[in-house]
Amino acid sequence: MKEENQIEYFYDETETLLHFVFKKGQNNLLIVCLNPKESTEQIKVNHNIEKLSSNNGYDGFVIVFINPNIQDNSVFVEKSNNEINENYLTIGALLDGNQFNFKTALVCWGQEIDSFNQTFLKKSAYKILNDLDKEDLKFVCIGKDKNGNPLAINDKNSNTKFKNFEIKNYCANIKKTIKINPEISINGIAFK
Repeated sequence: MKEENQIEYFYDETETLLHFVFKKGQNNLLIVCLNPKESTEQIKVNHNIEKLSSNNGYDGFVIVFINPNIQDNSVFVEKSNNEINENYLTIGALLDGNQFNFKTALVCWGQEIDSFNQTFLKKSAYKILNDLDKEDLKFVCIGKDKNGNPLAINDKNSNTKFKNFEIKNYCANIKKTIKINPEISINGIAFK
């Protein structure tokens, strides 16, 4: 774990995966982004998130990622099932203890989830959102793109007030565009 200006980073042992970033406060916001950026770019993202969170009444936050691989702004995103599964477990562990007392989740990955044309990103978003939906959280975004994806945070929209995000509609739209495997299948019968 590394720390920078009260913001802590939880990496894997190789520091190629960033599972979550947090600044603990009294009123914490859970934030779901696409993937972490290279160090200096992630610091800019953290600044925008801190400003947006504060403007909406939160003094702390935890950022989790659909894909934990640290990436620059290229159009290729690496995938490893082990890393993605480890990421699900990390997010689950954050929620199990509820040490951050989350009541609200901000979703903000933008159009990149479509433009990378890699279905594992949407599958990962679907899995994470379905798991979060069981936690009785209020879901918000700062707006949506033309495809209904929640907008990513940048320095131009960090003063935006949160808007409700219809998670069930979004997940239903993902299921229309890609094949989502059932969580459990026994003799051909799917259980979700």
